[in-house]
Amino acid sequence: MKINKTIIHGIIIPFSILMIWAGMLWSRAALSIGTMIFVGVTLVDGPLKAKWIFFKAHRELRMISLLFAIPLFTGLWSEDRSAWQNIMIGKLPLLVFPFCAASLLDIPAEKLRHLLRVMILLALVACLPSVIAYLQHRDLSNASYLKASLLHVPMDDDHVRFAWLLVLVHLFMLHVLLSSGKDLKRWERGSAILIIIFLTFYFHLLSSRTGLLGFYVVNSIAILIHARRKMWVVWLGVLIFCAILAWLLMPTFQNRMRFMRWDYQNYSRSGYVEGLSDAPRMVSLRGGISILHSHPLIGTGFGDLAHDIEAWYGGNAPYLKGYERLLPSNEFLLHAVAGGVILGILACICIIYPLFNCRRKNKLLWVGFHLVAILGFLYEVGLETQYGVMLYGFFGCWLAAGRASHSSIQAIH
Repeated sequence: MKINKTIIHGIIIPFSILMIWAGMLWSRAALSIGTMIFVGVTLVDGPLKAKWIFFKAHRELRMISLLFAIPLFTGLWSEDRSAWQNIMIGKLPLLVFPFCAASLLDIPAEKLRHLLRVMILLALVACLPSVIAYLQHRDLSNASYLKASLLHVPMDDDHVRFAWLLVLVHLFMLHVLLSSGKDLKRWERGSAILIIIFLTFYFHLLSSRTGLLGFYVVNSIAILIHARRKMWVVWLGVLIFCAILAWLLMPTFQNRMRFMRWDYQNYSRSGYVEGLSDAPRMVSLRGGISILHSHPLIGTGFGDLAHDIEAWYGGNAPYLKGYERLLPSNEFLLHAVAGGVILGILACICIIYPLFNCRRKNKLLWVGFHLVAILGFLYEVGLETQYGVMLYGFFGCWLAAGRASHSSIQAIH
């Protein structure tokens, strides 16, 4: 029995996206189920040939899929087939989402507005437990920020990916306010401003490196793109004022900055204190560079990377505890270590090129999304986690589909 297109585009696809979003926040099971529903429905929604034409017409979609193909190719020389297969299963969204992207354009405008509102509401609700916990235990929380400890957050306490998700929400609200502000109703404009103010407060309360970096980068991009002539000085002044105000009024932000400064001074003197975050990252980079020197042409293979880096730690940094023995903490370096220099360069191109393939349409969204991702990949391996793959793969494809030309849209019908 054929399902009505209205039901597919107006109910099933938005519902599956909502499950993906809520699943990222609270439930891996819901995330997996939502992904399967989304992929299953969108792949049968229209002829596959048309989806292939749409995929070929958009270089950004092909580049996202290449980030799946690179580790797939290293399976030819990965000895640990089980580890390699598990990695490829985790990266499957990078392969399938680009082929599903065309169906995102068929969500009715009114349904899309409702969907985005609910997604934003869920993200804000996800912030509340950590805010309440801070208010209940202020002194304890403030003291913990002088160590490598932040407030607890959803997404399995993954501060990096949760902050990244909130940066996307903040980016979208800025885009709506700056691009469509005159067309918004008064309550919509007021709500957007309140959400931006709340997220500004929350980024500084949580003081996650990714959240703070994303906040200031996104707002700086907004100033460069949207500020009129001399008004950019005022906007920049407001941004600087936010940082000064946070330093004066928010102990978590102040203590976090002090801790990061101490942590940097400590590991730059080759000091080691168990449980810190930056020192193991720096050691992991040394390990990655050392392994790359040993396997420059084809790398270790993604399946064997964990074994090889563990062996390096055993011989060069045995003092690190098991949970501190990280994969090379740089996405670009990791691809070079696992796939060799050539595949590493290809991965860099796939990640960096979209930033420079910028058009006027949705410029703030496009540049903000890709620049925040690139900067995050410099100190984190975002594409080696389920949440990172979902955030980059799904929303990267959504933005790429949103830039589709009229002729390419017609190809899917």
